[in-house]
Amino acid sequence: MEQPIDYTETQINDLIKGIYAGEITMQKLPVDLYLAIAKVLNKGVAKGMVDAKFGKASKALRTELTENIYIFSGGKTFQQVREMQKYLLDADGYILPYNEFKKVADVIFDKYNRTWLETEYITAVGQAATAVKWEDIQKYKNVFPYLRYNAVMDAHTSEICKVLNRTTLKVDDSFWDTHSPLQHFRCRCVLEQLEEAE
Repeated sequence: MEQPIDYTETQINDLIKGIYAGEITMQKLPVDLYLAIAKVLNKGVAKGMVDAKFGKASKALRTELTENIYIFSGGKTFQQVREMQKYLLDADGYILPYNEFKKVADVIFDKYNRTWLETEYITAVGQAATAVKWEDIQKYKNVFPYLRYNAVMDAHTSEICKVLNRTTLKVDDSFWDTHSPLQHFRCRCVLEQLEEAE
């Protein structure tokens, strides 16, 4: 990932201490973490718009993608606080000693904000590029009225994409409402716009 999360060790420690003390809860989320996640994903969206190599994204599209990032970041922050809270008590229902809780919480933090965030960043790049391309597809559908779903066929191709490969339908077919790339994290598929003769 080009840009790791901008969240210091002090902030991580404060987050974990806050959850342990009951100061950070699912009802009182850490705004600084929420904003740090959104910052990374917004950089992914911006990169995807540049990488699109097609038209320029409309203002409406940029606004919608940004709003989606903030909604996703809120949900992600909520889920990791929720998961950490599950480990406040041991199997017998007693409060876990802080040092033991911190070990578990550190693993959860890394999972959400390093491992998964990298994949989410890559997906934000791809989704933004695809969204810009979709605006161009709509713009030129009178000249190129068909779309073909093209999967990269190799050992890493998912079953989802294998069955969709080479599907060709009109641009306005409702199929594309639910089957346009990206279909999953790290999806490499693209839509190819075609003339009727093709």
